[in-house]
Amino acid sequence: MHLSQKLIRYLVLAGLGIIAISCTATSPNINIGGIPLDKNYPFQGQVLSYIEGDSLLTAEACYYWPRNTGDTTHYGTTKPIDYMGERISDVWDNNGTHCVGITWQLVMGVLQDWAVIQDSSGQILDMTPEDIREFADMWFVQGSDLSTLAVPVEMGSAYALSSYGLGYRVPMKEARPGDFVQFWRAKGSGHSCIFLHWINDGRGKIIGFKYWSSQPQTKGLGVDTEYFVVQDAYEADKVVDKNRFYVGRLMPIRSN
Repeated sequence: MHLSQKLIRYLVLAGLGIIAISCTATSPNINIGGIPLDKNYPFQGQVLSYIEGDSLLTAEACYYWPRNTGDTTHYGTTKPIDYMGERISDVWDNNGTHCVGITWQLVMGVLQDWAVIQDSSGQILDMTPEDIREFADMWFVQGSDLSTLAVPVEMGSAYALSSYGLGYRVPMKEARPGDFVQFWRAKGSGHSCIFLHWINDGRGKIIGFKYWSSQPQTKGLGVDTEYFVVQDAYEADKVVDKNRFYVGRLMPIRSN
């Protein structure tokens, strides 16, 4: 089984670390069609379908990385996120988003779709609105000193999923398309993304990976590639640390 070949119209965001910048209407079409689905990962199709579809898009969006880390009402999502009658995340006036915001929005969309099928109330397992906020804090590595990060906090999405029985961590080499990844670079910067596939050298050695998220390299939502080794003009301080590459797989307990 394969996902249909569908071109996605992404909106231009941009500028990691910049408070706000201008927007444009469209960016180049990107498609991730043709990715084979793994029968042992029941939620893989839903995750990848969210990327292929338009449910994460808005009429206009800009990249926005907040300086105010104490903001508890805007999570960097393209649309408001409500849960059990409470507003969890609002949308910034500039429709800004970022990597942890968009990947958290995606996982919430898949979980809420699943929860409605399991229970008409739409409650995800037994999680309260406050649990959802704490789940987001773990996902975002919120409030942590990046200079002293360590396992399990620095695992981000994998830590959040396993802490609430919504999934589990898998070994790096077992990553599958649609898995949630939190990784850290040699310089110390991190990124939250959806894994798509590995990049190999001519001898079959893994040297990098392709993923989907929101980042300045693609001027917002899009597919990008990063490496574990220096590649031509790829700066050494951007090389990803294999020892800090954490993979989480969505698998709510009740789905078993």
